[in-house]
Amino acid sequence: MRVKVSLAVACLILSVARAGAQVPTGSISGRVSDSSGGVLPGVTVTATSRSLQGPRVAVSSGFGDYVLSLLPPGDYTVTFELMGFRTATQRVGVAATEAVPLDVTLGVGEFTERVTVIGDARSFAQSVQTGTTFRQELLSALPTSRTLGAAVLMAPNVKMTGPGGTSGGDGTFTIAGAMAYDSLFLLNGVAITENLRGQPFALFIEDAIQETTVATSGISAEYGRFGGGLVNAITKSGGNDFSGSYRLSFNNDNWRTTTPFAETKLDKTVPTNEYTLGGPIVRDQLWFFTAGRLRRDEQSRQTIATNVSYPRTDDEKRYEGKLTLTVTPGQIVRGSFMKIQQQVTNVNFQNVMDVRSLFDQGQPQDLLSLNYNGVIGSKLALEGQYSRRHFSITGAGSKSTDLIDGTLLIDRSRGGTSFRYWAATFCGVCDDEERNNTEVLAKATYFLSSDRLGVHTIAFGFDSYNDHRFANNHQSGSDYRILGTSTVISGETIYPVFLGNDSTIIQWNPIALSSEGTDLRTHAAFVNDSWRVNDGVSLNLGLRWDRNQGEDAAGNPVSDSSQLSHRLGIVWDPTRDGRWSISGNFARYVSGLNTGIAENSPAGNPAQYQWFYQGPAINADPAGVLVTPDVAIRQLFDWFNANGGTNRPYLSADVPGVNTFIGESLDSPNALEYAAGVSRVLGQRGSVRADWVFRDFNDFYVQRTDLTTGRVTNSLGTEFDVNLIENSNDLERRYQGGTVQATYRFGAVDVGGNYTLSRTWGNFDGENPASGPLTSQLSSYPEYREARWNLPDGNLGTDQRHRARVWGIYRVPMDSSAGALDVGVVYAAASGAPFGFAGATAASPGTAMGQINPRPYVTNPGYANPLGTTATVEYFFFPRDRYRTEAQYRTDLSVNYRYRLPGGADVFFHGEVLNVFNQFQLCGCGGTVFNNGGGSDIRTINTAVLTASNSGTLLPFNPFTQTPQQGTHWNLGPTFGQAASRFAYTSPRTFRFNLGVRF
Repeated sequence: MRVKVSLAVACLILSVARAGAQVPTGSISGRVSDSSGGVLPGVTVTATSRSLQGPRVAVSSGFGDYVLSLLPPGDYTVTFELMGFRTATQRVGVAATEAVPLDVTLGVGEFTERVTVIGDARSFAQSVQTGTTFRQELLSALPTSRTLGAAVLMAPNVKMTGPGGTSGGDGTFTIAGAMAYDSLFLLNGVAITENLRGQPFALFIEDAIQETTVATSGISAEYGRFGGGLVNAITKSGGNDFSGSYRLSFNNDNWRTTTPFAETKLDKTVPTNEYTLGGPIVRDQLWFFTAGRLRRDEQSRQTIATNVSYPRTDDEKRYEGKLTLTVTPGQIVRGSFMKIQQQVTNVNFQNVMDVRSLFDQGQPQDLLSLNYNGVIGSKLALEGQYSRRHFSITGAGSKSTDLIDGTLLIDRSRGGTSFRYWAATFCGVCDDEERNNTEVLAKATYFLSSDRLGVHTIAFGFDSYNDHRFANNHQSGSDYRILGTSTVISGETIYPVFLGNDSTIIQWNPIALSSEGTDLRTHAAFVNDSWRVNDGVSLNLGLRWDRNQGEDAAGNPVSDSSQLSHRLGIVWDPTRDGRWSISGNFARYVSGLNTGIAENSPAGNPAQYQWFYQGPAINADPAGVLVTPDVAIRQLFDWFNANGGTNRPYLSADVPGVNTFIGESLDSPNALEYAAGVSRVLGQRGSVRADWVFRDFNDFYVQRTDLTTGRVTNSLGTEFDVNLIENSNDLERRYQGGTVQATYRFGAVDVGGNYTLSRTWGNFDGENPASGPLTSQLSSYPEYREARWNLPDGNLGTDQRHRARVWGIYRVPMDSSAGALDVGVVYAAASGAPFGFAGATAASPGTAMGQINPRPYVTNPGYANPLGTTATVEYFFFPRDRYRTEAQYRTDLSVNYRYRLPGGADVFFHGEVLNVFNQFQLCGCGGTVFNNGGGSDIRTINTAVLTASNSGTLLPFNPFTQTPQQGTHWNLGPTFGQAASRFAYTSPRTFRFNLGVRF
C-alpha cells in the first residue's frame, strides 16, 4: 500500500519573482508489518544514498509507521531491521517534492530478503499531485537541450503557446491554462522566474542539473504565489567520491537547412565549454560542488520587411558553487552561489526594420541561497532559508538622447505599433534596470502516528518574500515616438511617410519623477497535513494565507490585501497493494502581485501625450523625391514646435500618478482547481497515469474608466479622466485538460510519453509579447464598447487542443570492451493554435482583430477625453480562433557513445539531428523573444488587420448598428497569415554534437 505523505518537500523557499519556493526535498514513509498483517513497532529503518551525507535512520512507531524526511532527490537504499525478522532492503527513487510511500512486510527468519523497486516507474504514481520527474541522464541521452525548459517541454498539461518565445522557436510556457507569467520555476528551491513575464531565467549549467520535476495540479499548500504550475530543478551537490565532467559542445548556424522563408545563414562554429567538479572535503560531513559554462554564440539575423542580415552575438559565462555541511547527524547546512556575466550585441525589441534600431545589452545576475534543515528526534524536522537574487539590464536601448537621433519611428500600416526603425526602443544611456528579490522562510514538519487518528505528517511555516524592481522606463532615447502613416522601402533605406490627415501621431513620453524602486512584499503562513487514514485511503489537507504589502516606486501603497487558499485531496488504493491509485483534488492557488500591473506611479513611469500631426505631407508620393528619416523628423518637429509644441491640445493623455491610480487595494488573481486521476504501477518496469483537471481563473486585472471614477486636473489646468486599476470577475478564463502519461522498460528499450487533450477559453488573454501582463479595457469608457465585438468569448490565444511527446532509448547490444552505444528518439506532435499574440496592441490579442474609432457614433456622456491615449478600440471581425496555425510534427534523433578508460573515466560523444525529416509547418511558433527580460526577436506570423484607422482606402463604420464588410470597412493586411521571419516555421533539420569526459 502506498500513502501520500506530504512532508518532505522542502526546506525552504526562496527568492525571486512573485513565487514562493522551498529547497525541494522528498520523503519516504510507510508502515512495517509482519506476514500476518500485524504492525511492527521498533523496526530500524535506514536510508543511504550517494545524495545523502551519512545514513538517515528512523524507528517505526508503536503502530508500525515511520517517516524519513528532508531527503535530497536521488536513489535510496532503504533497509528494515528487527531482531527475529528477516532484513528487507528496497531501492527507491525520490524526486523533489515527492512523498514516496513504501510499506514493507517482514517475514520471520534470519536471512536477508532483497527487493528492488524501480523509482522512475513509480514517481508520483500514488500522489494527489500530478507530477513528472525527468532525470538529467535521460535528457542528456535524448535529443534535447538538457535545460530546465527541455524538461518542461516533455511534461503534460504544458503548452508553448504563450506570448513571447524561446531560442528554440517556440512560444512561452503556459501550464494548466494559466497565463504565461503565472507559473513558478525553481532552481534548488529558489524561484528563477523573470519578474514581469514570468518565464524562467537560464540561471543554471546544464551538466550541473540532477533532475527536474514538473507539477501541474494537486500542489501542496507549502507552495504559493502562482496560478499555473510548479517546476523544480535540482543541481548536484557533490558526494563522498570525487566526480566531475567536461563537455565541449559545437553548434553552427550553417549546420541546418533553411526554412521556406529562405533566410541567410552564418557559417561559424560556436563552442560551449561546460565543467563540473564535486566531492568530499570531509567524508560524510562536508561536500563541495562547482560548475561553469562558457559560450560565445553568433548567429545571423534579419530585419523585418527590409530583410537586412546582421550578426547577433551572445557572450555568456555562468558559474555555480555549492557547499553541503552536516553539523551533527541530521543537521545540514547548505549554501550555494550562482553568477552570470552576459553581454548581447545587436539586440532588438519587436519588429525592427533596420540595423539602427539594434542595441547592445548587458544582463548580469547572481543568486545566493543559504539553507538549514534538521531532524529533531523521531517526530520533528525544522527548515529555514534565506535567499536573494540580483538581475540588471544595462545598455538596453537608444545610444542617443538627441531629438533627431534618439526618436523612435513606427510604421502603423504594418499592424499595430510593433514595426520600428531609425532608433532603438528604450534608452540605453539612461539608468540601468534592476529586478531583485529576497525571501526568508521558516518551516517545521511534525510526524504523528496513532491507532485511532492514523498517520499525520503536518508541515507548517511562514515566509516573507519581496519582489523589488528599479526602472526608469524611457520609451526612447529622446522620449519621443512618431507613429507614422506608413513607409517607403528602397533597398536598405526606409523613408517615413508622415501625412497630415490624422494618420500620423506624435507621442511624447516624459518621466516626471525618478523611481525609488517598487517593493511588492508577500507574507504567508501555511499548514499542510498529509494524513494516512488507513491502508487504503490518505488525505491531503492544506490551508495557506497570503498577505500582500506593496509599495510603488514613489512609496505609495498599492496593496494591503490577503487571501486564504485551500488544498483538499484524497488518494484511494482499492487493492491496498500499491498497484492502483485513484485520486481527487479541490484547491485554490493564489498568484503573487505583478510589478507590471502594480506600478502606476509617476516615479519611473512615462506619461503619454499624443497629438495628430497636421503639417505638410512628408514623402506622400512614393515616386517623387523622398527625404530620409533625419530630415523627415526635423521637418515634423519644426512644424510641431512652431504650432505650440507640447502646449497644443492633446489628442489623448495618460499621466501616471495624475489620472491613473490603483483602486483601493489590488488583490491577487487566483485559480480554482478541480482534478481527478487514476494510476497503475506496472510491476517494476513502468507505470501509467491518467488525469483530468479543470481550472477557473478569477480576480483579473482591469482598468476602469467610467462616469463614476471622476476627473482630475494637472498643474497646467488640463482635465483628465481618472483610470482605476482594479480586480474584476466580469471576465472569464477557463481551462480543461485530460492527460495520459506512461513509462515502460522493454529489456534494452526504455520508452515514455504523454498526451494532452485540452481547451482554454474565455474572453481575456491578459498578456502580450511587448508588455507581458495587461489590464482588461472592457470597463474603460464602456459606452464606447460592446463585449460582443470588443471582447467576445471564444478559444483564447494559448489554446492548443492536442499535444503529444513520445520518447525512447535503445541500448545497442555490443561487447562492453568496445564501449556502449545508445540511440534516442523524441517524436513531438501538436495541433495548431490561434495566431494569437502577434501584432496585438491591447489586452485582447487575437486574429482578425483591428482598431476602430467609435467616438463619432457615441454622444460623449461627460468624459474629458473619451478612449484616452488610444482613441481606438479593438474590434473582432471573426471568432478568436478563426485562423489557426498548422499542426506541428517533428522527429529528433540522438546517438550516444561512451568508452571506459583505464582508471574509471568515461569519454563520450553525443550527436543530434533535430527534425530528421525536415518537416516544415507554419506554426507561428513564438512572438517576442525576451532575453532574461530584456531585448527581443520577433518570430511570428503577420496578423495585420486594416481599418480606417490605419488605411486611407477603407471606410469607417458604426460598430453599434452596422455589420462591417470586408473590403469596405476592413481587410486583412496584404501579408496576413504569412511568415514575418524564419521563426514562424518549425525548426529546420539541424545537426549539433558534443563530446567530453566524465568520472
